[in-house]
Amino acid sequence: MSSLKCVRIPTGGAIAGLEPTDYIAPEMLRSGDPQERGRSLYADQTGQLDAGVWECEPNRHVLEAAPYDEFVYLLARPELATVSSTLVRDVARHGGELSRLVPPEVAQALQAHFTRGD
Repeated sequence: MSSLKCVRIPTGGAIAGLEPTDYIAPEMLRSGDPQERGRSLYADQTGQLDAGVWECEPNRHVLEAAPYDEFVYLLARPELATVSSTLVRDVARHGGELSRLVPPEVAQALQAHFTRGD
């Protein structure tokens, strides 16, 4: 039987405890100066799962095939991020906070819609 683990990644402000990393090998770098920083937030007992945060300055590098699978979720400053309608509907359906996703009049309409159960 598998066990589930939820890892909550901070979403407000700077993430404390980031340390220098070296995931981008010098021979992979084509341009830029990445200045990588990261922090592991969870690692399972087998060492096969590691969830954390990594950041660096813009750069261009070559990615070779890795001996592992990797899921990457890119975050942008809020004013540059795009928001899908599916995400907005899911947040509204579950009574979540919409103020950072849509204008106030849209949030009110969605809240009214899902409160009525339409």
